[in-house]
Amino acid sequence: MKKSKVYKKILILPDAHAPWVCWEALKQAHKWRLKHKPDLVICLGDLTDQKIWSNWPKDTDDFSPSDEFKEADKVLRRMHKMFPKMVILRGNHDTRVLRKAVEAGIPKQMFRDVDDVFGFKGWEWIGQNKKLIINTVRGPVIFVHGDEQGGTAAQKSRILGMSLIQGHTHKVSITYTTVLKGTIFGAEMGCIMDVDSKAAKYAAANPVGSSVGFGVLKYGVPYFIDYIPGMKV
Repeated sequence: MKKSKVYKKILILPDAHAPWVCWEALKQAHKWRLKHKPDLVICLGDLTDQKIWSNWPKDTDDFSPSDEFKEADKVLRRMHKMFPKMVILRGNHDTRVLRKAVEAGIPKQMFRDVDDVFGFKGWEWIGQNKKLIINTVRGPVIFVHGDEQGGTAAQKSRILGMSLIQGHTHKVSITYTTVLKGTIFGAEMGCIMDVDSKAAKYAAANPVGSSVGFGVLKYGVPYFIDYIPGMKV
């Protein structure tokens, strides 16, 4: 999918993992939207966590599948009020239940996928095998979740020959590369998840931790806005 319009300001919401979102960081992103009025809001995927369908060991106090759905639904309805128009990439967590359905041999005609369940008005889900390329004043930028191919964001941008923004790693990096046609970048945009929640325990052993905040692409230049309690945006 390619947006033909040239976008000047884009708000980027990285992995939210509903229902385990960091509300204070999300509120700061909402304040940024109200103040700066971006042309477009993009979610980089893993909008949902679907912990109950994970291959990681379960916790004894985990939600049932029904309860996790109800909690995620409440969170995403609240999020929809904050960001009524948004383009959403599919992340590997968003497709966990789909993977389980495939393993169980359930035909897709009998299955409601995540984009149907949470297809709120104004939210546009990008198909799993579709590409999202956005035109900016500094050239095209491809947005991906980040698990589609190996390597760093910078390496992927060099392979593709265009600027790239991704989520997935919950880390932050912005690396520029000079190529024949100019300068491109590869950027990771952290996450907007509650990193102290039980859903984030699988990554707790990483000494680097996770970067909580949101991204901005302003006139083709990427920025990461780190979540700091009490910060004004």
